[in-house]
Amino acid sequence: MGNAIEHTADGGLKFTQPVLTQSYIDEFDINTDKEWKTPAEAGSVLAKGGTPLSSKNQTYIRKGIGKLLYQMQWSRACISQATRDLTKHMAEGTVEVMDSMHRVMEYLVSTPNRGVTLKPDCKWNGSKDFKFKISGRSDTDYAKDPDTRRSVTGTRTSVNGSVTHWRSVTQRSVTLSVTEAEQSGCVTCAQDMVYQKNVIESIGLQVDLPMILECDNKGAVDLANN
Repeated sequence: MGNAIEHTADGGLKFTQPVLTQSYIDEFDINTDKEWKTPAEAGSVLAKGGTPLSSKNQTYIRKGIGKLLYQMQWSRACISQATRDLTKHMAEGTVEVMDSMHRVMEYLVSTPNRGVTLKPDCKWNGSKDFKFKISGRSDTDYAKDPDTRRSVTGTRTSVNGSVTHWRSVTQRSVTLSVTEAEQSGCVTCAQDMVYQKNVIESIGLQVDLPMILECDNKGAVDLANN
């Protein structure tokens, strides 16, 4: 299940998990002829209800979603949103959930050479005077969950242009506007950035300030800059 790490032609490091990807073919009833362009249909949400699964198939989807969570964490950030949606149904899965799980697996199998690539935009010279650049991006889908009306936030943080952390998470509280939802997502991303700043500074190195956090909502940006 471990990562295969390879050097790319442009000097980066790419992480893939070929053994885990092959296990979808060996252990799950997927259509290997499918070549999906995305792990899930754009804008889709797995709502509660639908055709319930047998106890055997319930165990089947729990096993599958567990594998997807592992791959999402280490090599395939692109399935974060689809996998997060699946995890809400691990206790009471349906046929629709199983079909969605199969689609994510089929997408991974049809794109086995994709993976997280680490490639910083500069090289540390070994000096303690060198300043590392931390940046972040945040976006939020307002009231995405039809059952709880909670929004979903996606964030990504980078050090010197190389991604270090990503997430797709349902917000813990119900927000009452798009701006409020986007602001909450920005706070989550800022917390990740500050944590990475603290780690770098704890070993005697420096971080370039100010750190830049990107958000595409003007209301949230204005609130942050105020």
